[in-house]
Amino acid sequence: KTYMAALAVILSNEGVVDLEAPISTYLGEDVLSRIPEGLDPTIRQLMNHTSGIPDYYNAQFYATYDPNTPLTPELALSLIKGESATGTPGEDHAYSNTNYHLLALILEKETGEALGALLQSRIFEPLGLDDTSYNVLHPPGDVIHGYGEDFDGWEDMFESRENTGPDGGIMATPDDLITFYRALFAPDGALADVGEVMTADPFVSRERRYEGLGVGTMENRAGAQVEGHTGGITGYFSAAYYRADTDTVMVMHMLWLQMVPY
Repeated sequence: KTYMAALAVILSNEGVVDLEAPISTYLGEDVLSRIPEGLDPTIRQLMNHTSGIPDYYNAQFYATYDPNTPLTPELALSLIKGESATGTPGEDHAYSNTNYHLLALILEKETGEALGALLQSRIFEPLGLDDTSYNVLHPPGDVIHGYGEDFDGWEDMFESRENTGPDGGIMATPDDLITFYRALFAPDGALADVGEVMTADPFVSRERRYEGLGVGTMENRAGAQVEGHTGGITGYFSAAYYRADTDTVMVMHMLWLQMVPY
């Protein structure tokens, strides 16, 4: 989501989209009719999870999702059909992966380019992220395998297509992720102006937790802050954070062993 939000800010700087515009400015009734009635959040509210649009990771998802099926906006919208709003746009925070599928539809529509090509031309190539890819089934080199547990026993989740889509389709090496975070959040970073927009005027989601655009800020009791994001799918959990006062990027990965109750 950090990559997606950075891309949206870059395209906003280019005049392609307006972060303060409601999504009805860009999306047609075929899409708007499938979100809860009366909701018309801004692009900014999609990115900081104050849109009121429910998350497609719901009971229906876990009951019906086929791990061989890519996660697409069409699938995400089908899974929230008939659900109620999670709050009032701009006033209530409720994390929703659906937001980033809608964001992808907007960016692709307004540019006429596929999301992978946009990420490549605006972020990967300019920053030299040669070991970062979007929606690539088998990237070159060694790739971590994660394992999940279901009713059939332990399963290697590497082939699962849950790692697709605009809310989680990025694969990257730790070195590339460090480069990306420094570009965004270091004072002299190549995308420092983009990172400033992403972290400015955050929504207070809970005590010492602030939700920006595709990035969260956490603060300890002493006032030290880190900025970053986590991400998890069945078998995998990753996190990356930047601490400005020490110019440190922390990249973490855990083999998440999902337990399904019997």
